[in-house]
Amino acid sequence: MNRTLALPAVFALTVLLAACGQTPTGPESASLNVDDYIDAQIQGAERAGIRAHMLTLPVEDWQAITYIDFENKHIYTNRVALQGLLSFAESVLGTSNLYTTKSGRQFALPRPDVSAWGLQPQAQGAGSCTATTGPCRRVRTAIGTSSMPYGYGAATVSLLATPVPAGGTPYAYMGATSSTGKESDVGLQYNTGAGDWGAYIRSNNVTVTGDVNNPQPPRRYNPGTSTNFEYLVSNDGFGRLRINKASTSANVPNPFSIDFSQPGLRKDGVGNIVKRITSIASPTTTGGSFAVQWTSMRVGLTTATNHSWGSFASDSSTDNCSTSSRVTYTNVTGGEKVTVQN
Repeated sequence: MNRTLALPAVFALTVLLAACGQTPTGPESASLNVDDYIDAQIQGAERAGIRAHMLTLPVEDWQAITYIDFENKHIYTNRVALQGLLSFAESVLGTSNLYTTKSGRQFALPRPDVSAWGLQPQAQGAGSCTATTGPCRRVRTAIGTSSMPYGYGAATVSLLATPVPAGGTPYAYMGATSSTGKESDVGLQYNTGAGDWGAYIRSNNVTVTGDVNNPQPPRRYNPGTSTNFEYLVSNDGFGRLRINKASTSANVPNPFSIDFSQPGLRKDGVGNIVKRITSIASPTTTGGSFAVQWTSMRVGLTTATNHSWGSFASDSSTDNCSTSSRVTYTNVTGGEKVTVQN
């Protein structure tokens, strides 16, 4: 029998971002029925889609799941209460990096140039930030090897004061480059209209945001607060971002766990590059700015096997797509404060 489970005030939301056509291979406990973890109101193709993907996950992740099918641009959930928390963003015709969310908000997408964001490290401050790229600061590891593998990164991100983006879109996110060169960006994006930060997920050249199709979207991550980011290669071809905040409104997942597919990621850490990025994207250079603070940075293979991840760690490189007047940073206790101007 199907049953609807009441969601607790604080719950884990698992978002599985996967390409269409994947064959479920995960275990289903003999003592548990996956259908018991899907609300009875969810039926037909919606139920079949989320059920198939739940069977690829461990039982402990069945409680609250959203599955995003990139190829067919469809979002599945196993809980009615999770519907509408995420939505696809569509590109604006005739522009190179402008997108519109389902709620009608328009934003710029970070589109750094190849010379500034290729796999080869560049000299700090040497990047040219044109109106179509966006100034940024990136810290990334070397390419993982068997002796120095990378599959994990963590940091506390303080959102500091309310940004004044002046037409730009601020970002603070983590992610990875896989052994096949595929990129993922997963973290937070600032919503000027709502005055808060929400989820930003980009993989397979598809963008998803935390906008809600509602005139009064819920407050999510507010300026002046801190969040804990944790990025993990959870399996071959899959990554996970966990965003944890000390307090949030009842209708915002906390912690927010996002699982996503990314071809070429290796659980053993070989060939992976882990990154953290502060950026502001804008169709024009308008003089807006914002700042975040990264502290308690860790990097390594797992939550149990990692080390300090400073900006100038011997196993990492740092590059700014900017002159010093557009991206600046100062050392703080346990990390750095990054200010970006568009």
